[in-house]
Amino acid sequence: LQQVWGTVLIGILLIRRAQYRMEEARSSQTAIQVMEAELLLEQAKRADQSRFMDMLVHELKTPIAVVRMSLDTLAENTRPIQRSLRALENMTQILDRSASSLWIEHGAFQPMPETFTLNTLIRELLASTPDAERVDYQVSQSDRVMTDRMLLRTALSNLVENALKYSPPQSPVTLSQRQHTPQRQSGVLITVCNQSKDLGGLDPQTVFEKFYRGPAARGRSGSGLGLYICQEIVRILGGTIQCHIEQDTIRVDLWIPRSISS
Repeated sequence: LQQVWGTVLIGILLIRRAQYRMEEARSSQTAIQVMEAELLLEQAKRADQSRFMDMLVHELKTPIAVVRMSLDTLAENTRPIQRSLRALENMTQILDRSASSLWIEHGAFQPMPETFTLNTLIRELLASTPDAERVDYQVSQSDRVMTDRMLLRTALSNLVENALKYSPPQSPVTLSQRQHTPQRQSGVLITVCNQSKDLGGLDPQTVFEKFYRGPAARGRSGSGLGLYICQEIVRILGGTIQCHIEQDTIRVDLWIPRSISS
């Protein structure tokens, strides 16, 4: 009789264990289904955001271009017209940087390496940059790199425009490059340095955060995305970027490997 009861109890325990395992499996399957549904919703949300941003950029850039062309054709080169042109340029930059930020978060920026001379890229960039005569470009040698040309140009353009915009009028901006080999990895260090009258409270650790705007940005149009985009592009290119503040001077050091595959 004891053996019979023992066998019955063991059977009951085995049945309950099987039921418990089945419940666990159902719970796990339900959790997986919930996660898959949340992932699909997030993907759909991001796709909607991307489509909306593309539509917004397209719809706003056309009237901005029309207004700019109309102002350019006016005979009188008056100060109000120049202010209007600068405002339109600021609006275009905000749109471009907002779209770039969204594309970065969606992983849409994939590097396409090509070999080119860094000096040539920088001189082309300065040739198309307003107020570029304030930039003192210091280079001692020609550096050839293999990286994504357009992504690097975007990052450097944001750095130079940022330095020009948030420094006193007519003050110089220094742009330099040199070979730098940290931890035996060959690369190029690009430095952008400018002065500023209002660096109090500016934290070099937070300037690369999304939407961050320092004290000097008060009263100026902007998106707070320029340095954030720089940081993300440099990360994609396998490099590093740092900000240093000394008295009334701010310096940004951007390092990229000589070859993106190294």
